[in-house]
Amino acid sequence: MPHTWRVAVWPAFIAGVVAFNAGVIIGGCQARRQAADPPATYHVRRIIDGDTLEVVDRGGIRTRVRLQDVDAPELDEPGGQEASDALRAEFLHRQVHVTPHARDTYGRLVADIALADPAPSPEIRR
Repeated sequence: MPHTWRVAVWPAFIAGVVAFNAGVIIGGCQARRQAADPPATYHVRRIIDGDTLEVVDRGGIRTRVRLQDVDAPELDEPGGQEASDALRAEFLHRQVHVTPHARDTYGRLVADIALADPAPSPEIRR
């Protein structure tokens, strides 16, 4: 009896291991493919503060984006208005590529952004 049990269970065990590994390999390929997808392009509709802006896609859907790894002061704090003005000068009414990373506790998309039409900012042109 023990030998029969091993013969019956062993193929099922091998099939399980193969299925698991196939899932890991296929899942890994999908993750790499998603990571390699180009970022979405949006129009910057408005600047909320020094680290948050509102973008709109081609379908008219608005999204609030919190800049990844940027912690600007709030508008009522020292430097807050300057941070907001700098973000406004660089990005307002321009096309940007948005690379999302997560959502924060306020539901904002935490992302990296880059200009889709990189032209020198007014500070660089001077």
